[in-house]
Amino acid sequence: MVDAQFSVPHAVAMTLLDRPRPEWWQATNREDPAVLALMDRVTVEADPEAQAAWETLRHSARIPVAVVVEATAGKLERARRHARGGADEPLTDDEVERKFRELAEPVLGAPGAARVRDLVDKLDTLDTVAPLTAALTPGGASS
Repeated sequence: MVDAQFSVPHAVAMTLLDRPRPEWWQATNREDPAVLALMDRVTVEADPEAQAAWETLRHSARIPVAVVVEATAGKLERARRHARGGADEPLTDDEVERKFRELAEPVLGAPGAARVRDLVDKLDTLDTVAPLTAALTPGGASS
């Protein structure tokens, strides 16, 4: 599982196959022949510009990246100077909310995730974080 979490070919395969992000590291996706076949077709190469940025910045969100997808229909190339969601280009509040729901609802359920969000919104008024820590535990969201 850890190998899959840090695998660019695995992330590319999950993205191209449009698999839900919370399910990316489940055994069914790690062992799926379609995923494995697509991973075998992904090549990762070091980019000299990115390597130089790493040596200078030592900050992964600020390292440039380039992606080239070659398909029978043609070639698609995209590049970014820094990671989306990092300090240089933070996610919007709506994007953070969507990502939180996408990752939390499969674990806590929609009501549990909503409870966590409500508690985070009023965190500065809570006497203790105990209600939040309870809400972050599956089955503990109603505490």
